[in-house]
Amino acid sequence: MKNHARGFTFVELIIAMAVAVALVAVAAPSFREMIISNRLSVATNDFISALSEARGEGLRRNAPTLLCGSSGNPTAGDLGTLAAACAGAGSVVARVVAADGTVSADLIRVAPPAAEGISLSNVQPLVFSGRGFGRQSGANGPYSGPLGEIYTTKLSSKNRRCVYLAAGSSISTCAITSQSGCPSSEPQDCY
Repeated sequence: MKNHARGFTFVELIIAMAVAVALVAVAAPSFREMIISNRLSVATNDFISALSEARGEGLRRNAPTLLCGSSGNPTAGDLGTLAAACAGAGSVVARVVAADGTVSADLIRVAPPAAEGISLSNVQPLVFSGRGFGRQSGANGPYSGPLGEIYTTKLSSKNRRCVYLAAGSSISTCAITSQSGCPSSEPQDCY
């Protein structure tokens, strides 16, 4: 009886490797888009977390807290020391500060920098009351409207996440395809 060697021939091995390379070449762009989309979602969740923390600190302390923006922050005359803590925010957005009832303010959180290629802009600075409602500086009623946008130019669709606040406390997000920014009012088909 003859013993037959079992295994692959060199030609079979080359064909199997060619098929594997072709599959990787087809899947790589989709995988890259999935990674970028995931980074966009993480940056959006970080922003929403800072927003929720500002609201939660207002409730916990029963005192105003402030979510600072990159511009348009309240003046020192409007909220005193609390607003002064935002003055150094510069280009940093999603900074949360809270008054401690004295002449100082506590910096609670600075949002981590977004991943490469992800940008955060148009952050609406909000003051959260001890009851947990957000309002614009100098306004009396709860804020409703856009809070900020997180976007990337590395995706051709669903490249922008718009964050909205309704009635001063209800947060929602919307994934849209846009090169120019978020709509001023939340689209109907958002999640």
